[in-house]
This record gives sequence, C-alpha cells and structure tokens, in this order.
Amino acid sequence: PKLVTWDTSSFFLELNSPNTFHDGLMKITNGEKYKTKYGFMNKQGVVVIPVEYSNVQDFSDGLAAVYVESKTATGGEKWGFIDTSGKMVIEPKFSKEPFPFSEGYTVVKKADDTEVYIDKTGTVVSPSYRKARQFCLGYAYVDFLRSDGVEDPFALRTIDRNFNVVNVLKENRFKYYKFSDVAFFPLKYSGNRTILENETGGTYLFDNKGNKLCYIEAPFYFDKKYIYYRNNKIKGYMDYEGVLQIIFVKEEF
Repeated sequence: PKLVTWDTSSFFLELNSPNTFHDGLMKITNGEKYKTKYGFMNKQGVVVIPVEYSNVQDFSDGLAAVYVESKTATGGEKWGFIDTSGKMVIEPKFSKEPFPFSEGYTVVKKADDTEVYIDKTGTVVSPSYRKARQFCLGYAYVDFLRSDGVEDPFALRTIDRNFNVVNVLKENRFKYYKFSDVAFFPLKYSGNRTILENETGGTYLFDNKGNKLCYIEAPFYFDKKYIYYRNNKIKGYMDYEGVLQIIFVKEEF
C-alpha cells in the first residue's frame, strides 16, 4: 500500500473517531466547537468542497445532504443536496434531515410529517407514506397512512421501484428495528438482509422483499456472514439460519 500524507492546516480531523470515504470523499470540519462547519476532502487530502456547511451527511449514490442557508420564502437553514463537485443539485428546502440517496431515490419528510420519495432532480415521485425507508436491490419498506383505506393499515409493507406493494407483513405488526436504542436512520442492510422488530419486541431477520428468514434473540450488530447478539446470559455470533456459531465464555478466574 502507498502511504499518503495530508496537510491538515486548513481543516480538522477527529483522529479518535475518523470519518470514512464515500464516493471518494470524506467529510471534514473546521474544528470550532460552537461554530462548526463542514466540507469534504478527497483521498489526496485536498479540500474539494469548502468547509462552509452547518451540517452534512456522507456521500451516497453520488449526492450528499447539506444543511445551509436556504432561498425559500421562510429563509433560515434547510437541507439540500450537492454532487461530488460541490454543485447544489437539489436546492435547500427540506426542514427535516432527509435520508441518504439509494438507488436513485431518497426519502424526505413533508410539513405534515408524511414522507415521500424524491429523485435526483428533487421531484416527488411517490405517494405520501406515514414512514418510508431507503431502497435496497429494488425494494423498500413503507408504512401506509391510516387514512388510505388499506386492509390492515398497521402492517408494514414492501414496495417495488414503481411504488407497487409486493408484500404485506401482517404477522404481529412489524416495525423498523432500533440498534443500540437509537433508531437506525436508514435501515441497516447486509446484502439483502435487514432486521425488523414486532410490537411485542421480537426481532427477526428479513430479506429486502419482506420475507421473514429467522428469529434472532437480542441482535446487536450484523455483517455479511454473522449476527452478533447479546443478552443477560450470553454473547456470541449466529449465522443467517439462526444457528449459534460462536459463544464468548468468561474465564473462571
């Protein structure tokens, strides 16, 4: 591997918890505690997007959400999207922080607290939902509005890229899972797998189409091969069939 050195005299890196590169760029900050601003540098350590935004997300699908002064009638700071050159491609008009882009779409919240999908031009392309999450391999989880007149309105559903319902998760009313007591902003996927929780607290592994694969007790983290879980009695790893593979054992002394 080639060693790359960066001149950090013009920006600040938190080396105890560094950011990672996304679409070839990493977010950086000016390091000021009360007037923090953010920008992006490339892998050569060159600041390619000025450190001027009040908040930013990592790049995803070629775009990054940025929090900046808006040109809307109400003014104030709002969320918009820039591309990797720093060009504002979707003007800042969103009061609530949007999701990162995935497969050409992202989810934004409207003033009435409903959520919709927009494309990379900022055009709304879907109906309104009570809740919606990012697309993964062509499918996404949504929660319909209670006034839509749909059967079993409390059931989570999966939709395709044309926003047609392909599956209804009627069993025990599933919802989006929370990792470490913090609602996972976009759903966490490993391949096409994610974790959902039912109203009684049971957690299950699902694929991106809404098919239940197995029950998981106390999941904490998962990657491409294994699920790390822990409870009051045990910590370890299980595979995606729900079979325990590794158990951490305390030493006697």
